[in-house]
Amino acid sequence: MTVFMIVKRKTEKNGLSDRNSGAVLLVYSFYPDYLDRFLGFVNDLVVECSIEFVVFVSISEASLLKAKKIIGGARRLDLVLHDNVGWEFGGYQRGIDYVFQSGFDINCVVVINDTVGSHFFVTKRMLRRFCLLTNAAIEDSSPVIVGEVHSSISDFFIENIPVDEWVQSCFFSFNSKAIMALKKKLYVKDLAGRIFLDENGLCFKDGVCSKNLEGYINKWLGLRPSSGNTWYGAKGSSLRTDQFYINKAASILNEKFLSALVVKHGGKLLNVFPSSRVLYFLYKLERKFKSIRSGVEKF
Repeated sequence: MTVFMIVKRKTEKNGLSDRNSGAVLLVYSFYPDYLDRFLGFVNDLVVECSIEFVVFVSISEASLLKAKKIIGGARRLDLVLHDNVGWEFGGYQRGIDYVFQSGFDINCVVVINDTVGSHFFVTKRMLRRFCLLTNAAIEDSSPVIVGEVHSSISDFFIENIPVDEWVQSCFFSFNSKAIMALKKKLYVKDLAGRIFLDENGLCFKDGVCSKNLEGYINKWLGLRPSSGNTWYGAKGSSLRTDQFYINKAASILNEKFLSALVVKHGGKLLNVFPSSRVLYFLYKLERKFKSIRSGVEKF
């Protein structure tokens, strides 16, 4: 597992403005096969957004050494070893804790993981819009999350809190009000302990989520028959352990719960995809083209 945090200081046309010097980019990487491609994207991101400060956290000394060798363009690079508890959200939490312990003055946190570039694709147009929305969120008086917003026709609930929409957690950002609304917690530690797997698939104890959300997660992970879309990793279901599915389900709940909590505290979710049908189609077409060129399967 790897977490990067990048603090931006300089002004650039498409980057975060100079007065927003407390902006932090937190990047999580886990898959060794994705590392080279991902580090290339991180370098592009450092240039595009004029990044000066990078903190790289990993369970692997080899990954730390590779990051030190490949990541360029930033004035400062910090390397920190970490464990793999909590998967990507445990890594996100390690990053947030590190930033606050280091005394950085945060006004937004941008989060990205290594599925970007392999299963989730960010075009230049998307990145520019993301930066603009993140800048707008910094100035907003309410809690805001920016990213690709998803919704369901069903009324989902987690801990009796409605989840109408949620932001995909591989590439998103929080303004400081959202971080405070979440009490600096991106990782909900007790979720995995309330999930178990039996012959019917994943089951959720203590009313942690609604039955329709339980069904959605089982279908998404390929554990119950579905006529809709499924997770790209569901094809290898026979090779997965029970604990793998429990951890994956916990991450899915964690993703949705963050959005639900921010909305509950009077916040909002800003979609990196525009509302205009023409522009939305253009964004989707550009991303599809990029996924085809990459030669790997898209979400």
